[in-house]
Amino acid sequence: MTSHEFRNPMAAIHSSQELLRDFGERLPASERSELFVIMDASVRRMTAMLDKIQIIGRADADLL
Repeated sequence: MTSHEFRNPMAAIHSSQELLRDFGERLPASERSELFVIMDASVRRMTAMLDKIQIIGRADADLL
């Protein structure tokens, strides 16, 4: 489950990055902006998940 939760945001970042790299100059500004929003949201989601994993790890190690 954890692997799946990390793969989805990473796939969104990767596909957005490829679109920007390959078609960025041809995309309207609104579409480019939306791709950056997708990447930002994906990074935030992954960061939140990593924070939760760290908290769980600390709890398991009795460091909380």
